[in-house]
Amino acid sequence: AIITGASKGIGRAIVISLARRCSGNDIDGIILVARNKEKLDLLSNEITNCYYGIQTLVVQCDITSDHDISDMIKMIKSKNINITILIANAGVGDRADFINMTQPKMELILNTNIIGTTKLIHQVATQLMIQKQESNKRKRKRMIVLMSSIAGSVPGVPSSAVYAASKAYQRSFCSSLSRELESLDEEDDDDDDGSAVQVQCIMPGAV
Repeated sequence: AIITGASKGIGRAIVISLARRCSGNDIDGIILVARNKEKLDLLSNEITNCYYGIQTLVVQCDITSDHDISDMIKMIKSKNINITILIANAGVGDRADFINMTQPKMELILNTNIIGTTKLIHQVATQLMIQKQESNKRKRKRMIVLMSSIAGSVPGVPSSAVYAASKAYQRSFCSSLSRELESLDEEDDDDDDGSAVQVQCIMPGAV
């Protein structure tokens, strides 16, 4: 399982919950991804010490960097890790009036929540489909979960125009991608192996 934005907040909580609920046989370890390696190392040690049988891999990665994403995928492949779950949790949120928002802040939100997230999911989805075709392992569902926000579905959120729009994009993107991967799955004559790639979008409220 790959969890981005794992160093704090929702991402960190997801990692701990996953480690608590899953044995080493249920997942091929947890890949902790974020920009802050120091916090990831601390979390990795906590998981290793508190939850028996759960292996972790720390990957320092900024999802706005094509190079970082490619390096992460290469590292995972080099270690022969079978990806089953991506929880795309990394994101940027900042309330600010649109007129007063700086260009760098605007670009950070868009580059993280839209461009970086899309590129990350593209690379991981590609690997999931390759694994689906090549895997001789036991039947396994493969899943992409995108952590969006209720702001993407609530009309007219004040001081959140750019952020809300980026989350609305994520909602629409997930809906379309889910249908697309379903249609690819239906084209596979041998697709009763329970290994279809599922896509879900989670839209929590304020945290």
